[in-house]
Amino acid sequence: MLAQEVSAYSKPEIIQNKALVVKGEPEKISEVLRIFQDQAFRVENGVAVRWTLENTKVLRNMGFHSTTTPSPILRNYNWPGTFSPMEHQRTTAEFLTMHRRCYLFNEQGTGKTASAIWASHWLLQYGKVNRVLIICPLSVVKAAWLNDMSQILMGVHTDVAIGTREQRHKVITSNAKYVVINYDAVVTMKKELQTGGFDLIICDEATYVKNDNTHRAKAIRSLVGPDTWVWMMTGTPIAQSPMDAYGIARICRSETVPKSVTAFKTMIMDKVSTFKWIPKPEATAIVRSILQPAIRFTKEQCLDLPEKTYATIEVEMTKEQGMYYEKMRRENMLSLASGEVTAVNAGVLLNKLLQIASGSCYMSDGGVVTFDAKSRLDEMMNIVHGSSHKVLIFATFKHSVQVITDRLVKEGVTYDCIGGGTSGNRRAEIIERFQKTNEPKVLVIQPRAASHGVTLHRADTVIWYNPTLSAETYLQANDRIHRNGQKNPCTIYHLVGSPVEAKRYKQLQSNVDNQDDLLSLYKEVLEG
Repeated sequence: MLAQEVSAYSKPEIIQNKALVVKGEPEKISEVLRIFQDQAFRVENGVAVRWTLENTKVLRNMGFHSTTTPSPILRNYNWPGTFSPMEHQRTTAEFLTMHRRCYLFNEQGTGKTASAIWASHWLLQYGKVNRVLIICPLSVVKAAWLNDMSQILMGVHTDVAIGTREQRHKVITSNAKYVVINYDAVVTMKKELQTGGFDLIICDEATYVKNDNTHRAKAIRSLVGPDTWVWMMTGTPIAQSPMDAYGIARICRSETVPKSVTAFKTMIMDKVSTFKWIPKPEATAIVRSILQPAIRFTKEQCLDLPEKTYATIEVEMTKEQGMYYEKMRRENMLSLASGEVTAVNAGVLLNKLLQIASGSCYMSDGGVVTFDAKSRLDEMMNIVHGSSHKVLIFATFKHSVQVITDRLVKEGVTYDCIGGGTSGNRRAEIIERFQKTNEPKVLVIQPRAASHGVTLHRADTVIWYNPTLSAETYLQANDRIHRNGQKNPCTIYHLVGSPVEAKRYKQLQSNVDNQDDLLSLYKEVLEG
């Protein structure tokens, strides 16, 4: 079920909050009476059916629309928490309770986490599930899930399976109704999880298992029994390629996809050369039909968010920097001419050019060649000083993070930093401080470290010090500020000092994110 198919509930006829009145042709009414027998009786306007989750599912399967047969969650659930659900969150939660296996594709920033929490809590209260396992990236274990759980389900025993193996074992074997664990920990704790009594599994940022052949995907599949509830959540189900759908579908509804990834690839992709496959014209439609039942709301459909604009700030490379960039470009052209460059390693070579443009280049021997990045840093600081609110700075490379923080210190600007090596606990502390206090003004982030499931709407300005090669990461990172709760217009700045940066930002804004397009970009940059 797509968002455009979801409508606000009309007022169904309800008798004493216990029965639904359904209407239809005489043959349809007779069929309802035959199927439900003593759980249904004739009334003046149709037939009344006992209002239970099971009966609601049967009516839906018979063709009665959701507007006339809502889930019982809409009957008497008190929607606990420090904030009330929006209409689209109620609709999403209702959808989840109606489907044992389904996909939640609501866009980033629309409150997917809260919807899943309410839906799972109602199922716990209703007695349909006994224990919930939430699997998510390590970066959002505490920053997103535990934070939302604490605001919604204050009295429900929730625990996080992080730390040592012994600490994780203790949590998994406890009586906690909700257990939150990161993807890679599922691999090491597979045996404990298999006997943990989890009958609802929620996979957040489900693209983490888009590759069906990984240990994490296999481990999660081993947890899914015939009666297990499984909800797969992501705002970008096919961010890079239609092939991303395979691993997600294999976990949630394996019967909808071929048993082998090769067969699936043949179904949706055309082979145009030895190393190149492109999506078939009908690939999107095929994938959409496979990833069902599903629900999706975009921010435009359900949130009244302020405007988001993009701005390009040109910066100058130094003479030395330009010479090194050109030298690297010419050397790579030789590799291209010899046929040595493939879609697989184009990304690596592009990163070298991006590194040079932003002020450093990592060498094969582990050393780093650095350049004067004054022009880039000056423009960055102009934006920081010009903003009356908080600022996010995304820097892809470790060396860039260092020069940025050095400059912030020099100019007396308060900051925190989240990198790939920042622990989950520390990351949660930094995010909470950034969101709830006036300082720091700036948060410097390596994009992949905070691109999923984190709310940072105290900032209304994003500076991309250098681009990422992942469109999914780019879109997710930008949405850290442009989400529910944002009151100010948002601006995304791109610092551009080279052709490769300009061209990549153009691709990122067009959501271009597959290996073939990176290879095309690489060829375009090298050819000038």
